[in-house]
Amino acid sequence: MAKKTTGAGKNAELLKLDRAGLVKELNEARRELYLLKMKNVAGELKETHQMKLHKKRVARALTFLKLLEQKALSA
Repeated sequence: MAKKTTGAGKNAELLKLDRAGLVKELNEARRELYLLKMKNVAGELKETHQMKLHKKRVARALTFLKLLEQKALSA
């Protein structure tokens, strides 16, 4: 069984990443969300809640990227 990470744990993981790692996470989340959307349209997706989770994953990665950019500008 896969270990579930709480919201705070996911944030801690993203805080450790540099810009390249965050971009990679963002691209992976967007790709997975796209695939889930295609499966949903085709009627193959049984766990539709996964779409919501990946939307949040995309938003979280974008938020941390923006925070990194703001830190870089203020430093």
